[in-house]
Amino acid sequence: MPWAVALGLLAVAVAGAVLLDDPTGSSTDRGGDWVRAVLGRWQRRILLAVGGALLVLTAALLPLPPAPLPGADDTLESLSALLTVLCGAVAALLVPAARLARPAWSALPRGMRPWAGGWAAVPVLALAVLTGAGFGAGIALTVRRVLGRQDLVLPAGYSAVTLVWGAGGALLAAAVPVAGAVLAYRRWRLVRGRGEAPVEVPVLHPTLAEQAAVAPAWWRADLMRNHVHQVVIAVAGVLVTLVGAMWAVHLADVTLPPWTRTVSAFGVTVLAALAGGLLSAVYRAARQPDAARQLGQLWDLASFWPREAHPAVPPAYPLKVVPELVRRAREHLADQGSRVVLVGHSQGSLLAAVATARLLAELPPADRERVGLVTVGSQLLWAYPRAFPSVVPHSCLAELSGALGGRWRALCRGTDPIGGGVTTWRRQSFEGSLLGIGFRADGTEGALPPATASPDGALVLGGDHWLPDPARGPSAGRRWHPGILGHSDYQADPEWDRAVAMAAGLGVGNGLGNGLGLGNGRHAAPPAAPAARPVD
Repeated sequence: MPWAVALGLLAVAVAGAVLLDDPTGSSTDRGGDWVRAVLGRWQRRILLAVGGALLVLTAALLPLPPAPLPGADDTLESLSALLTVLCGAVAALLVPAARLARPAWSALPRGMRPWAGGWAAVPVLALAVLTGAGFGAGIALTVRRVLGRQDLVLPAGYSAVTLVWGAGGALLAAAVPVAGAVLAYRRWRLVRGRGEAPVEVPVLHPTLAEQAAVAPAWWRADLMRNHVHQVVIAVAGVLVTLVGAMWAVHLADVTLPPWTRTVSAFGVTVLAALAGGLLSAVYRAARQPDAARQLGQLWDLASFWPREAHPAVPPAYPLKVVPELVRRAREHLADQGSRVVLVGHSQGSLLAAVATARLLAELPPADRERVGLVTVGSQLLWAYPRAFPSVVPHSCLAELSGALGGRWRALCRGTDPIGGGVTTWRRQSFEGSLLGIGFRADGTEGALPPATASPDGALVLGGDHWLPDPARGPSAGRRWHPGILGHSDYQADPEWDRAVAMAAGLGVGNGLGNGLGLGNGRHAAPPAAPAARPVD
C-alpha cells in the first residue's frame, strides 16, 4: 500500500511538471492552461497547507519500523543504477560531439580551448548526481542518530554513498596540505621577487616595490581563472572512480571490513560540512551585500542559459532582457545625432554582447557605426567559450569584434579572479612593451601593435584596457578607493570614460559619457559621468 501511494504521488508530480512547464507563457503551445485556471492562488495555498500537514502528521504519528520498508533496497539500487547509466550515456554521447567540434578550436591556444575538450558537462553532471545522493543519505543517517534509533535499518546503499564521500574527503584532506605548501612557497618567491610574475605586471607597474605588492594578487587571480576547473574535474574524477569501485564490490558481493564504517561516518561529516557551508553562504548573503552579490553571480550564471540545459531552474531571463535592451537602444538610435554604447559588467557583459550582436543584425549598415560595446571584468574569453563552446564559441566573439570595427573596448584587471582579457591573448613583454595577439579592428585576428599607455596609467592593447590596481592617486571629480579592487568598482577608474568614448567612436577623451549599463547580471550599473545622450 505505501508503495502504491508513493507511485501515485510520483505520477501526479510528473504530470504537474509536464503540464505546468513554461510558467511565463513564452511558448505558443500551452497544454496546461486548464490546470493553471483551476489552480489559482488560494487553491495552491490550500494544497500546500494540506501537504505540509500530512507530512508533519506522518512524521509524528507513523511508528518507525525497526526494519526497512519492503523493496527499499531494490528501489535505491535501481535509482542508483539508472543515474549511473544516465551519466555514462551522457559521457558516451558527448565523445563524438566533442570530436566533431575539435577542428573548430584545435588551432586556438591551450588556454582558450574548451574545458576537458568539450566534455566538461560530464564531471559537472556526475558531481550534481553525487551531491544529491550524498545529501539524501547524509540526512537519513543524521536523523537516525538524532532520534537515537540505531535499531532502524536503512538501505545499504546509504552507507555506500557516504563511504564514497568519506573516502573522497579523506583523499582531499590529504592533498590540501601538499597543495597549500606548494602554493605558499610560490607566493613567497613572488613576494621576494624570485618568482616569475605575470608578463603585464612589470609593464603596468614600473617600480619594484609596486611589482612586489601586486604580483601575488595577479598570481592568485591567474590561479583561479586557469586551474579551478581542473580542481572540479579532478574531484569529480576521484568520486566517480570510487563509485565504480563500490559498484564492483557490490556486484562481487564482497563484505566490507569494519573500518569502512569510520570512513562512512566521516563521509556524513563531509556532507554536513558542505551543507553547512551552503547554508552559511545563504545566511551571509542575507546579512552582507558583498556576499549577496557573490551568490547572485551564481544565480545569474545558472538562470542565463536556456531551460534545455537545466530544466530545474526558472526560465532563462535573457529571453526577456535582451529584446528589451535592444528595443531601448533602438529608441535612442532613432535620433540620428545619438550614439549608443552598451556596457556590461561581469555576467552583464554577456548580456551586453548578445544584445549588441542582435542590434547589429537588425540595424541598417549606416546605423551600425553608432553602436559600441564596453565589457568590464568580463569572462567572455577565458570562461564562457571554454565552458559552453557550442553557445558562445570563439568564432562568434571574432565575428562580433569585426562587426564593431574597433568599438569593442574591455576594461580588465589582472587582479580580478573573475574577469580577464577579452580581445587579446598570448600576451608577452618585450623590451618594456606589452605585445599580444587578438582581434583587430578590420575583423581579422593576429599580432597587435605594442600596448600604449593612457593618461591615467592604463595599458591599451588592442581592445583591452589593462587598469593598474591599486589605481593611481585620487582623480578630480571621482571617488577613489585605495588598495586592490579586483572585480569591483571599475567605474571609479578614469579609464572608464575613455573606453566609453572610444567605443562610441568619439575619439579619446575623458568625461564623454556612459553607455547603457548592465551590472552583474540584470542590475543596472550607475553612470560614471554625464553623456551626450545617455542610455542608463
